[in-house]
Amino acid sequence: MEITVVIPVHNAAEFVREAALSALAQPEVREVLLVEDGSGDRSLAACRQLAVEDARVRVLCHPGGGSINFLCPFSRVPWPPFGASIALDGEG
Repeated sequence: MEITVVIPVHNAAEFVREAALSALAQPEVREVLLVEDGSGDRSLAACRQLAVEDARVRVLCHPGGGSINFLCPFSRVPWPPFGASIALDGEG
């Protein structure tokens, strides 16, 4: 089974690396989607750096929050109920 891990990121620059690396360490994880929500800190830069370092990480900017359903078209694995996805917060 392949899993997409979705991590909403808002003012989580100091935590997002640890959360993403923890998810990526799991053998079932095919991708990590970091959803940056218009943070006032360096979260977006941290997310982009992770994407440069690991091709399984993708950064999506979604300022203003809203429904996580907007992510469905971006997942590389089938969205539930046909696949598996896990959402974490930016602190892991």
